[in-house]
Amino acid sequence: MDRKENDREIDAFIANYIREIEQSEPSVDFTANVMREIEETVAPVQPLSISEPLISTKGWFALSGFAAAMVLTLIMYSSPEISEVFGAYVGKYLNVSWQIPRLSHKTVYIAFFTALLIWVQFYYLKHFFTDRLNRE
Repeated sequence: MDRKENDREIDAFIANYIREIEQSEPSVDFTANVMREIEETVAPVQPLSISEPLISTKGWFALSGFAAAMVLTLIMYSSPEISEVFGAYVGKYLNVSWQIPRLSHKTVYIAFFTALLIWVQFYYLKHFFTDRLNRE
């Protein structure tokens, strides 16, 4: 009971104190003054940091060369005529006699589409991470 009585006295004191406080009206320029204070205290905006690309220009050239070599190899392996011509050309200039092994069409298609999917993933992942880094 003693605690409840103490709480009532405190509530009565607070209520009387609030009634005695003089209510003031904010000035006409209150909002403008607050905004000016905020602008003065906010630190200046720092320019965005420029990050290095995930894959450099040399890397993209290397990937492009690899993709071109894959496509050329797939074309050579898919056609026996091209394979024979290419084998004779290489043998003539490199003094090597070898025959390019023949692959089934399924193997060629699987290799081609795997290379294509990897290439597309490189492209989209690069743009995903570049955009994400530029937003931060």
